[in-house]
Amino acid sequence: MNSFQQDVIEKSFEKPVVVDFWAAWCGPCRVLGPVIEGIAAEQSDRWELVKVDTEAHQDIAQQYKIMSIPAVKMFSQGKIVAEFTGALPKSQILKWLDESIPDPRKSALNALVAQVYVDPSSAIAPLEAYCQENEDLADAWYALAQALIWSQPDRALEVLNKLPVDGRLLEKKQQFEAIQAVLNTQEGEDATQGPVLVKAAQNLHSANWAGAIEALIESISLNKGWGEARARKAAVALFAFLGPRHPIAMKYHRRFSSALN
Repeated sequence: MNSFQQDVIEKSFEKPVVVDFWAAWCGPCRVLGPVIEGIAAEQSDRWELVKVDTEAHQDIAQQYKIMSIPAVKMFSQGKIVAEFTGALPKSQILKWLDESIPDPRKSALNALVAQVYVDPSSAIAPLEAYCQENEDLADAWYALAQALIWSQPDRALEVLNKLPVDGRLLEKKQQFEAIQAVLNTQEGEDATQGPVLVKAAQNLHSANWAGAIEALIESISLNKGWGEARARKAAVALFAFLGPRHPIAMKYHRRFSSALN
């Protein structure tokens, strides 16, 4: 590293710079290092990675109050805009990046994404228009796919298939395929459980998230041998869509966990 001022502070006015503070003796650093380096290679157009050995650059570590490592800080416009500590898994790092990388276009996108949680069908047309105007913004295409999955699952997966392959894409595709499996349930598949999964599908179509989760939990409880995996994967996908702090997710997560036991 030639100069922290040049490589990080000045560079952050061109694109976000993520600084990984590490040391050779640190076990978690050796776990995080290859993961974040791999993501940096995949997303080199979005941000740049700089690694700072805290043993070799103790002055910088002291300046930024590095108390434990690994410590990761994102710089933009010369300032720290986001940070985390510890060896997070790849999925969490990808989520952190998506939430933290500054982009003025995201304010408009965030308003559209909020509508997806309320009435996905009404968000499709404006998201399609937004995607056409911002073709390079992967988050916009993810949002469009999320709006489509409940009523047009095949088309949602088509949208995902056009995106560059990375950890987030693979995770999203698995979630969408789990939702699609429930949406495609035929009532005659099982005399007891089939109707419950159909009820879950109907609730998913109408954005009745609470009703969908209740039906999925009921399906798991009825017969853990036949459709438990289908219901479980769909519930996990729905919880991921809502996020851990959504009131519905908070209300039903314990019931879901109990149904699995």
